[in-house]
Amino acid sequence: MGKGGHRRRRNEWGRINEKKLSGGRSQFYARYIGPDNREHTAGRGFDTRQDAQFWLLGQKRLIDLDTWTPPAEQRAGKKAASLTVAGLIEKHLEQLNIKASTRDTYTRVLTNRILEPAKAPGAPGLPPKAVTGLAATPVVNVTRARAREWWFGVCDYYGVQEFNHKAYVLLRAAFNRAVEDELLEVNPIFVAEVAKTKPAKLEKHTLTEAEVRAILQHMSGRYWLVAALALWCGIRIGEALALEAKHVKETPAGVEVHICQNVQRIRNGRAGLMLMTTPKTEAGNRRILVPGFIGTPLLEAARAAKKRPPVVVPSDNGPARLYPLCVTSSGRIPYDGEVRKMVGRAAASAGIEGRANPHGGRTFANNRLMAAGLTPAAVGRYLGQKDKATILNNYHTATDAEVERAVAALEPTPGI
Repeated sequence: MGKGGHRRRRNEWGRINEKKLSGGRSQFYARYIGPDNREHTAGRGFDTRQDAQFWLLGQKRLIDLDTWTPPAEQRAGKKAASLTVAGLIEKHLEQLNIKASTRDTYTRVLTNRILEPAKAPGAPGLPPKAVTGLAATPVVNVTRARAREWWFGVCDYYGVQEFNHKAYVLLRAAFNRAVEDELLEVNPIFVAEVAKTKPAKLEKHTLTEAEVRAILQHMSGRYWLVAALALWCGIRIGEALALEAKHVKETPAGVEVHICQNVQRIRNGRAGLMLMTTPKTEAGNRRILVPGFIGTPLLEAARAAKKRPPVVVPSDNGPARLYPLCVTSSGRIPYDGEVRKMVGRAAASAGIEGRANPHGGRTFANNRLMAAGLTPAAVGRYLGQKDKATILNNYHTATDAEVERAVAALEPTPGI
């Protein structure tokens, strides 16, 4: 008998070690020298010697057929074969180091297009099997043809939507992880037509100063301040909703607000759940001055907030007690959708055509700051945007007045 209670017995091929356990039971461990001249095991014990022998015979047969791979790779292959697309997505999301709000968005997109495809409004029936069946498909069985089948099934049923593209990008990212984990050799999620089937982007309506003024005149008192900060100063709506009394300060230069946190909605049933997080980006943490017509009501709101009971909301570090500047009649922080709805109603009442929403204020503020001669770096610091390309390309739009000045600049110089 060997050390540790092992009883060894030579087999025709390979070796089986018996280990005595408590209660008179035994475990049998098989091992052999493979074609690579290395010792290999099953990675586990067997309840009977016969089971261990059968395993050795199976390994010997693989060698004889020249289809052998190390047992560790065989086990990984079996594991991969049992992993479905739904399981891969779940694993991928768990390993992502992202904010809860971002994870919520990813989950919603993947659920509606892959995990549990929802019935499209007005559609005569449910989504096709090409769409609903992908989640249960083993990862190793997904081919480019299957990926194309899913993609075109999604587009045919839901129409060409940006939501479809988001699902495709996330699905491809999940399969990239499968390649990194050596479950697959190549990523099968590749559909060349994806780039050609992007929905046409809606032409954005750039708000003018007159339009912003008109919207604010039609806003109710409760939401006026948040709308003014978003539409006029370009503060993100989540940042504006997260402002507390302690973030407002009167300085010799004017009223300053410290933007250092963000409110986002995490879907929890139908109502949603407010979550306090850090600003959207690192550049989002900033101190900025606001115009005088906003500064005065801002100070009044800060004084009023200190007198109200705190609002308790979930945060990254547990429950947080906040003294927000804006609350609903029931004392909670408004949802972003509620503010957007109020801005839309105010715009309609003001007779403004086109889609008006709080995020449009970032373009409005960007244009005014650029027209005032501020550098992209200074504009980015005020708006909390580090990417200069976004400032110059996404947020900035040339106004009619700027184009008229361009024509004047092209006139010949007198005397030359």
